[in-house]
Amino acid sequence: MRRVLWVLGAMLAVVSLRADKKPVQTTRYEDKNLNYSFQPPKDWLRVESLPSPIVAYKAPMKTGFATNFSVNLHGVQVDPKKETAFLEETKKAYQKEGTMTPIKQITLGGKPAFTWRVTLKLASAKGLEMRQVLCFYKRRAYELTFTLPIAQRKTYDPMCDKILNSFQFTK
Repeated sequence: MRRVLWVLGAMLAVVSLRADKKPVQTTRYEDKNLNYSFQPPKDWLRVESLPSPIVAYKAPMKTGFATNFSVNLHGVQVDPKKETAFLEETKKAYQKEGTMTPIKQITLGGKPAFTWRVTLKLASAKGLEMRQVLCFYKRRAYELTFTLPIAQRKTYDPMCDKILNSFQFTK
């Protein structure tokens, strides 16, 4: 049930990013309380209207949608012995929201992580996909979401890769 609420929260962030009117430009983002930082693209703006712990940036608006990137921490601590079960629960929740690619292992900030894509099936998100990364660090689940129009994947995937490569855990 928590995972379903989490997925709904991610979808709410997508909708909120469409409606936000007051983004703030910044350089490297650092959250000293949650112990991470990353470098958003220079022309992307920070969205201030989302509740903590969600941090989001959006690209300039194109074709009625602003491609965006967000970081969120799950509200529960994850026992290292239960990380696999947590990942499976997350997978099941996202499979309900669309067509999901197989999960691949990568690294994020030097830590093991998992990535996948979900082509969204919601009418309000037609033609969009979420590129997801889930990383466990110090009993926390960090979830990074890159939402983009599928037709613009070739343009935005390299930007997403740069953001992911710049991601660092600070403690």
